[in-house]
Amino acid sequence: LLSPAAEGTVALRVDGGKATISELRLQVPGEKQPLWRIARIGVAGVGVDGPKQQVVVGEVVVAGAQGRLRRERDGTLGFARLLRTTAASSEPAAAGTMAWQVAIARSALQRASIDVEDLVPEVPFRTRVSELDLRVTGWSTARGQRAQFDGRARVGSGGRLAVRGPLAVNPLAGRLEVTLDAIDLAALQPYLDPLVAVVVTAGKAAAKGTLD
Repeated sequence: LLSPAAEGTVALRVDGGKATISELRLQVPGEKQPLWRIARIGVAGVGVDGPKQQVVVGEVVVAGAQGRLRRERDGTLGFARLLRTTAASSEPAAAGTMAWQVAIARSALQRASIDVEDLVPEVPFRTRVSELDLRVTGWSTARGQRAQFDGRARVGSGGRLAVRGPLAVNPLAGRLEVTLDAIDLAALQPYLDPLVAVVVTAGKAAAKGTLD
């Protein structure tokens, strides 16, 4: 709905909006393989309040996502090429301006997989993260707002990864419990080569800790 508003504001209000996107593909120009394939994205309970500059979403579900994550030789991440950057500015924000706030009550990533490639080691490291399920509650761009993350995935042929805990994005802060189990040590050889003059032919590792 549109209604009269003061100068500089958006007089738009939406309640109960929903949308679905199917068979989405994202591709880097010049590359043959898609960066991401997503079978379905469902969004429900969308509310937009223009005068307050707020977007509230009840639920977001991303199902069947398949992607690639690559670190280049210079240490940069491949997806950084998708982001358009602008020159940094020392100009202060105009008085009275306010950034839009986005809040998502519940979101889920279901049955996702990511092919990971690291080109920094002399021998590139490659693995696959599959069966990735992630649930997030209470996510928001509001300052200091922490969401609850709970994710699990398979790493390589038989390793397992679990991450759980609160995380905020404005500013970035959190306390995540990370659990690794049955991680193939032989697959980590590219990172061991500069440190030791031995070759790991077999072995499994498990670890548990907290990231602050």
